[in-house]
Amino acid sequence: MLEKIKNVPFFITHWLNILYPAILALIALAIKMKFPYPHKIIGFNDVLTSIVSFSAIIIGFYTAMYGVLISISDSDFMKKARKFNLDGLFKYQLYDSLAASFITFLISVVVQVMMNYNNKAADICFDIWVFCTAYFLATSFRSISLLIGVLFHHDQKQSATSDENLTETEKAAIRNKINENNNFK
Repeated sequence: MLEKIKNVPFFITHWLNILYPAILALIALAIKMKFPYPHKIIGFNDVLTSIVSFSAIIIGFYTAMYGVLISISDSDFMKKARKFNLDGLFKYQLYDSLAASFITFLISVVVQVMMNYNNKAADICFDIWVFCTAYFLATSFRSISLLIGVLFHHDQKQSATSDENLTETEKAAIRNKINENNNFK
């Protein structure tokens, strides 16, 4: 992921990666402020139900993926991540996304009840829901992208290092090439 943006300093990409969910959530909240009562739209209850279902699916996905991450914790990718102190960033992103999923799930249930009332508390609850839902969607995208990157990097590394499909001649040619490269260092 970082290889694609080599010309941008790491600290900028790091902070953009951390902050963009909050920035998108604030933009969504600002857009919502232009329309004071969107929760009165016909079909909004279906939107809430969909968000509850989607957040439950994401929570299940994360739970399953944590098991996969444990199984590849000794992979080359994870070793490189530890070498560059990125494992804390990965952990933060995954916990952040999981927490956002739970919070969105709970607030969606509360908003389903509060939308039947026309008072300031319902409006505040809806504003919180808009912010949390946008944040949840952004962090989910970020974490799923991260997890897919980890898994595919692991698969590529495993495929590249697998010699099951090579003939003895091909294996010997690869060993010679490695030895030649090591002699030039």
